[in-house]
Amino acid sequence: MFRAIGDGFRYVRAHAVVQAVYLVDLNAMVFGLPRALFPAVALTLYHGDTDSRSALRRAAPGRS
Repeated sequence: MFRAIGDGFRYVRAHAVVQAVYLVDLNAMVFGLPRALFPAVALTLYHGDTDSRSALRRAAPGRS
């Protein structure tokens, strides 16, 4: 199993297009994830409602 994982990493390292696709996907997941979790965070962490979620969305950069 670990050999297959190593083979996969070597393949990605050898192909620039695959590296670019992984980088774009990683950026989307890292920077898009907080907004996707705002409803759950508002409900469970802050014990809020839709107004709490709206406040979190307004606080996010690039949002109005």
